[in-house]
Amino acid sequence: MLNRVQSVLEQNCGLSSENTILVGHSRGCAFLVRWLGDSKQKVKKLILVAPYKIAVGDNKLKKVFYKFDIDSSIRNRVKEIVIFTSDNEKEAGKKSVRIYHKALGGKIINLKGYGHYRVREIGTEEFTELLQEIIS
Repeated sequence: MLNRVQSVLEQNCGLSSENTILVGHSRGCAFLVRWLGDSKQKVKKLILVAPYKIAVGDNKLKKVFYKFDIDSSIRNRVKEIVIFTSDNEKEAGKKSVRIYHKALGGKIINLKGYGHYRVREIGTEEFTELLQEIIS
């Protein structure tokens, strides 16, 4: 399934530009990091919002999905890396942030009370901090 999603992404998004900004949330962060490692693409910015790298529960598909080594050379092909987390994120999410940050470096933005960055947790559909990182 990962190869199919990767193929659709590459065919429809033209991600060969060094001016591209990639934004992932939760499991989508793992996909983007894995894709950047496999494809060796160069991009302008990678923004990970509440990234996960740990399979929670007994779901075998999730365990397979998250089982990959992070290519630390990504930090050399991405001009800027930003990781959003929250003080009230679940422990697996906090641990995942540490895993990604150790491998990739970058800036961590820790926002109070945003949980896993879902509308029901942050109380609005507006995420001005993310917009600021995209346009800066």
